[in-house]
Amino acid sequence: MRDPIEKELKCIWLAEKIEKFYHEGIVLSHDVLHFVDSTFSNPTIKEFGDIFTDKSNLERESLIELIFSPDESMQVQLEDSLIDKVFEESDEKQITDMLCSKSLSTHIIFPDGRGQLKVNIPDEAIVSFVSKLNILWKPAAQIVKTLDQISDQYIKKYDDPSQGQRLGHIKDLLMVRMRNKRIDYSEMRTKILCLFLEKADIEGTSFFNCIDYLLDMTEGLTEDDDIYEALSQRKLQYREYIRKREEFETLLRKGNLET
Repeated sequence: MRDPIEKELKCIWLAEKIEKFYHEGIVLSHDVLHFVDSTFSNPTIKEFGDIFTDKSNLERESLIELIFSPDESMQVQLEDSLIDKVFEESDEKQITDMLCSKSLSTHIIFPDGRGQLKVNIPDEAIVSFVSKLNILWKPAAQIVKTLDQISDQYIKKYDDPSQGQRLGHIKDLLMVRMRNKRIDYSEMRTKILCLFLEKADIEGTSFFNCIDYLLDMTEGLTEDDDIYEALSQRKLQYREYIRKREEFETLLRKGNLET
């Protein structure tokens, strides 16, 4: 049985972290700003406030979910501590209840100079936010071990302890990517990811593109699957996607010329 005091402290810790993010304000990302402007015709701050509080607006739910989804930079700040903690399903509700009981508010900040708006945070936004942190997910121990070994190798290679902090950020970002995909790890999948990490240039510009591809490619693999066959099938799928896209673009150009 878990120590109830330890359980309580973990939930308080995360609730306070989330509350701090809210106090700092939420800067709309490019994608969210595009959604706001394209959906609501470039609203002023006052118009945006009216939309945000209008429960009869059919787009309000989607808007709130977009605004209050934890972004990657926010998750990276939590990851180094999250990875060492074990949460249970009941903890999500406890953290949510803690936050909802405080009637929290935040400032929604438009990055284009339009201004900012103070809003009360709806309970459903808090529920969605906590859920999307995926706090129940834990990485395979072998992947964590492999990343720690790579970090040690880089520190020795450059003879510079500050490398550890920079590589720690890369590790946290990688964990966030895997956490957001809710990756489950078969022995085969873990082995493939560890082999890739050992060979890859983790400082390279294409590292995370390769990781995203590898995570998608290995989804659903079992111990009985042949890796070469799986890669070959995925290659054929991509070729088919490219062929269909080229056909569609040809039809689109032809249609534009005719009109």
